[in-house]
Amino acid sequence: MRSGAQTRLAAILHSVFLAGIVILLADFVQLLPMPALAGVLLSTAAQMIKPSELLLQIKRSKLDGLVLILTLTLTVTTDLTTALVVGAICWLLLRNTNLNDSLPSVDQDETLGD
Repeated sequence: MRSGAQTRLAAILHSVFLAGIVILLADFVQLLPMPALAGVLLSTAAQMIKPSELLLQIKRSKLDGLVLILTLTLTVTTDLTTALVVGAICWLLLRNTNLNDSLPSVDQDETLGD
């Protein structure tokens, strides 16, 4: 997607193309060493993360910040499925508490005074 594609169709075609490669070349992919695949995964994750947006999310809502940090920590220390389930349960249990007081998500500068 970093090569200039901007539509949903481009994203869908990209996904279908990658899935096709994985399915057709599964016998060759299994020969790749796991550390090499882990390196590609970490590199991709590092390019996707925007620290400024994470900090803004933490400042905007204490609950979302807590769930975000918990889920990120569990993702690193356990497996992804466990992290997502625990994060979702934590959010569901805490959503009606005072931790859910959040700042407005609409930036007044972006609305052009509407």
